Amino acid sequence: MPSMRLDPSNGEPFRISGADPAAGANFQVTIPSNEIWILDQISCRLATNATVANHKVVIQYEDGGGIQVEATISSVAQAASLTVDWFYAQLGEKSAALADGRGQGSLPAFVLQPGSVIFIVIIAIAAGDQITRVRYSGRKWRV
Repeated sequence: MPSMRLDPSNGEPFRISGADPAAGANFQVTIPSNEIWILDQISCRLATNATVANHKVVIQYEDGGGIQVEATISSVAQAASLTVDWFYAQLGEKSAALADGRGQGSLPAFVLQPGSVIFIVIIAIAAGDQITRVRYSGRKWRV
């Protein structure tokens, strides 16, 4: 891959609304094979069912070979039977907070190469838990 300067001034901004995964499933999106991404923020809504408590939200990056290269986990748990809007940003709080139906956390600043995968993983996910309203934005470069 040729050398290039990843400067925010020469990256193309993007904002994407991701497809909702099935109930009980985690979210994932793969970086296109001709792009490099740096995420500025990622958000989702998590509605938990009544059967399992103490869900934690993890934002995880994997390389194209399935190796985890970076992750951040909420420092607080979402209890059963709640709906919470989670927001992670590069300039977010260092640890997640949960108040008034909102959670937040710090997003790792990381260069996502072609074929890398972004996951929203819910620890202790149950069949009735649902991730919706996935939104992510950042900058991309064509390679």
